Amino acid sequence: MLLSSFLVAKDLIRNNKYRVLYERLVGSKPMLKGDSVQCACCGYSFDSFFTYKAERKVALYASNIKIQKLLKVLLPHLNKPVYKLENEVCPVCFSLGQHRHLFYYINELSAEYTCEASDVKLLHFAPEQFMKDFFLSNKNIHYYDCDLFRRDTLYIENITKLSFQDNFFDIIICSHVLEHIIDDITAMRELLRVLKPNGVAFLMVPCNVDNTIEDPQVNTAQRRLAAYKQTDHVREYSSDDFINRLSKVGFTVNTSCVDRINTNIVNKLRLRDSIFICRKNGSRI
Repeated sequence: MLLSSFLVAKDLIRNNKYRVLYERLVGSKPMLKGDSVQCACCGYSFDSFFTYKAERKVALYASNIKIQKLLKVLLPHLNKPVYKLENEVCPVCFSLGQHRHLFYYINELSAEYTCEASDVKLLHFAPEQFMKDFFLSNKNIHYYDCDLFRRDTLYIENITKLSFQDNFFDIIICSHVLEHIIDDITAMRELLRVLKPNGVAFLMVPCNVDNTIEDPQVNTAQRRLAAYKQTDHVREYSSDDFINRLSKVGFTVNTSCVDRINTNIVNKLRLRDSIFICRKNGSRI
């Protein structure tokens, strides 16, 4: 069975809650109607996506809630976003460019990846709600959603010490997680361990620099915000270094980069970030 075929059909979602959300949205904001951009995840088209704003955390400056509220008033610059991404957030499912790239790749470009039709075990770290909706709607997928801190996932898992047995999962999705993990090499080894010999792991991290930025002395939220643009990031990978780390632990790595996709498709779907497609060394690709 092709990997693209076990993703739930978009019509199943569009006939339910996302259709309702879309109708409510364009009913209240008709200016959003259009076909300049289209979401690869929920399938709906718009005149434009919403702007993504990476907000500063006033909690960096005070732990007391009342003081935080006071700081927002007295120091309005704390409310300014660290950075913005225009035309980025789907108004219906709230997908970002990296999510749309992943869905586009799986649906359109991954015919070489196969697995058993009725027993697909999928491990998903830090899952987005719309992705959970897609995967849970497919009876062929045994879906394992996990996170270390959230309580809305079925499994509470530390990515550096997973509770699952060896060679257990057909598919792993780990998007924008490893840049948060201090011991990322151990985490990569754990992903390798629980992946089946012919399984595939789809990994994504921000790769916006030519050389990885990583400094153990950058160990406070304020320093990380300055160095990595987020308070909970511990490094910023370069693409080459990320591939090198994955290769060293035993993965064979291919990539899907937006600069290799038709420009019209990239602009229409607003795709972003690279996908690192990983298999165990020696597996059948």
